[in-house]
Amino acid sequence: MTTVPLRRNRDFTLLQIGQLLSTAGSQSTAIAYPLLVLAVTHSPAKAGIVSFARLLPYALFGLLAGVAADRWNRKRLMLAADSARALAMATLAAAILVGRVTLWEIVLVGFVEGTGSTFFATAQTGAVRAVVPARQLPDAVGVQRVRAAAMGLGGPPRAERSSGSAAPSHSSSTLPRTLSRSGRSSQ
Repeated sequence: MTTVPLRRNRDFTLLQIGQLLSTAGSQSTAIAYPLLVLAVTHSPAKAGIVSFARLLPYALFGLLAGVAADRWNRKRLMLAADSARALAMATLAAAILVGRVTLWEIVLVGFVEGTGSTFFATAQTGAVRAVVPARQLPDAVGVQRVRAAAMGLGGPPRAERSSGSAAPSHSSSTLPRTLSRSGRSSQ
């Protein structure tokens, strides 16, 4: 019996693409949330609150996420987690576009995004075993580690380039202009 190479294993490839997109989104928000809070509130302390809200779910829901990953379908759990994250970020994007973004909305979206990340990361850990034969598991884990390391190194700089700079530039950013047009300058 011959084993299909990892690159031709459809389920493994789809899992890797999903993980890549999820990790890219998480890495982007690590830069975007603090810059958004600085643009809206001009307060580094409030940017720290949002970062804390994004990390808090790992401590609060880590064990629950592990139980959920063991008891429920991991694929559905991962899809639900990423769907919740995408919906939360879409509502934040809509608030930004209409110029009505507030600090509490950013904190709430950060918390939801962190919760989704917690459940996704926990479920994906065991998902590889479900889509790869046992003898290919070391290779599959190696591919995952390379992807994770590449995103860890390339994610923040990529997010930095897409936001325009590493530091908030109130003169070149469109967010402050959007907020000032709507009559709201800071929270």
